[in-house]
Amino acid sequence: MSEQASLFQSPLVLDLLSRP
Repeated sequence: MSEQASLFQSPLVLDLLSRP
């Protein structure tokens, strides 16, 4: 599950989640 954790830590993913 290291890959998933890495994705969540990625700023790009956080930005996408933050967007509507």
